[in-house]
Amino acid sequence: MSHLHIPDGIINPVWLIIGFIIMGLVIGFSLFMLRKESAQKLVPRIGIMSAVMLLGMSVPLGFIGYHLNLSVLTGIILGPWAGFISAFIVNLILALMGHGGVTVIGLNSLIIGSEAIFGFLFFKVFRHLFKIKVSAFVAAFLVLALSTLLMIGIVGITQINPGEFIHHHEHNHQTHLEEHEHQTSSHEEQVKISLARFTKIIIPLAFIGWVIEGLVTSAIVGFIDKVRPDLLSGGKR
Repeated sequence: MSHLHIPDGIINPVWLIIGFIIMGLVIGFSLFMLRKESAQKLVPRIGIMSAVMLLGMSVPLGFIGYHLNLSVLTGIILGPWAGFISAFIVNLILALMGHGGVTVIGLNSLIIGSEAIFGFLFFKVFRHLFKIKVSAFVAAFLVLALSTLLMIGIVGITQINPGEFIHHHEHNHQTHLEEHEHQTSSHEEQVKISLARFTKIIIPLAFIGWVIEGLVTSAIVGFIDKVRPDLLSGGKR
């Protein structure tokens, strides 16, 4: 759910440029932090986890219109910086497949990438407080909640009509001509009302998604802990 499923031409170019600049800075910092890592080992792991994320995102979870991101799991396994790079790769591939515009890659990479970064950090903290499966669930749940709020914040700041988000998220190909004919004269007021309604719709549905992805992440982390616990060291081997 925490992904801007909208095409090019919807968001003001200024915000798109800001998104690409911040994304570029984080990628640059990530590469700097990974400079001592073995590329021979790191690149295949990034490729595998990117494929896992793409697989999760390709399977919608029924009526709630939600798909697994598995970005928290990626952060736990790869670490925060390799996890962010993996999120960028996934968003690039999704955009090229028409799952969100190419110009939105920057903002989407920041949203999904934040899940990998904070997923690693939260899991690292909670691992000292709870059992490993509980830690994975709590980390995934909280991080997804934060990234959903980040996504809603971006919708509000960029003044996207939330109807556009819902429209493209549900893959409805009808035009919005009738909707635009009934818009109020005050664009600011409309966005504020629309954003409030959008939030009321998104949060309850997203809550179910957070729980589901938390359970899936917990189950996978619990299994990995039994067979390859070294994979949960955040990319440090």
